[in-house]
Amino acid sequence: MKAMGYILSRSKWVTHILVRCHFIIPISLFLITKRSYGTKYSGRVIREDEDGRCIAVQVEASPTLKDIRGYAYPRRDIICRLCHMLKNPDWLSHINDYLDNVGIVLTTVEHSHVLRGEKDCLKALEFFKWAESRRGYKHDCFSYNRMISILGKGKQLEQIRLLVDEMERKNIQGNISTINILIGVFGSKEHIKEAAICCRLAQKWKLKFNAYTYKSLLQAYLRSDDVDKAVQTYRHMRRSGYTLDIFAYNMLLDSLAKADQVGVSQARFSCFLRIHLLHFPF
Repeated sequence: MKAMGYILSRSKWVTHILVRCHFIIPISLFLITKRSYGTKYSGRVIREDEDGRCIAVQVEASPTLKDIRGYAYPRRDIICRLCHMLKNPDWLSHINDYLDNVGIVLTTVEHSHVLRGEKDCLKALEFFKWAESRRGYKHDCFSYNRMISILGKGKQLEQIRLLVDEMERKNIQGNISTINILIGVFGSKEHIKEAAICCRLAQKWKLKFNAYTYKSLLQAYLRSDDVDKAVQTYRHMRRSGYTLDIFAYNMLLDSLAKADQVGVSQARFSCFLRIHLLHFPF
């Protein structure tokens, strides 16, 4: 008997028979469960019209889940909705109405995710300034780090300077990531003096340089052809117990050779061999 189509069994975990052009193939079925939403809200009816066509529901937001360190998990559905609303020219009123109706307060992590999803750095800056006007929200150093990084990719150096001044005015202390981002932004030959100001800012915040900070500062000095300060930074790095990677070492040796400091270059290369000799695949 020839038949076309599928014949499905009604039980959960049994085998059904697929009959198609006199081929019989057994296939195992699995119970498919419904996918639940990432965030759930519960509410109660507070008003209902006489005809029953219109009701008003008061929604109570579910408590924010936190990880073992105490940080709140980002609510992905809210982040996606806000990123979509930002594409609208009248995004300000739409987002205000949405947050007021739902009755939620954004966390700094959620705010950072929304900023990362916006490609226009100036619109991201508008959203950054608007967020602090919301009741219950306050920027921290991580929010400023994200905004400075976005503005740095857009070459908005003046806006970055204003943000750093705002951090100092509001007594918001940055972390070492703030310094690393600023050195990366102002690490060109034209703005090397501002990279040195970042070091004084780190001293004001009582921050300790890590290996990435030393490497970024050394490469910034090498790009600006200031070999002496690059060597000085390298010595401070070695005293702190950090070492350069092979790429930064190549930059340092090449700059020393171009500056006719062959003796210093040989000394740095000998130091490199002593440190990394055991890792060479001889």
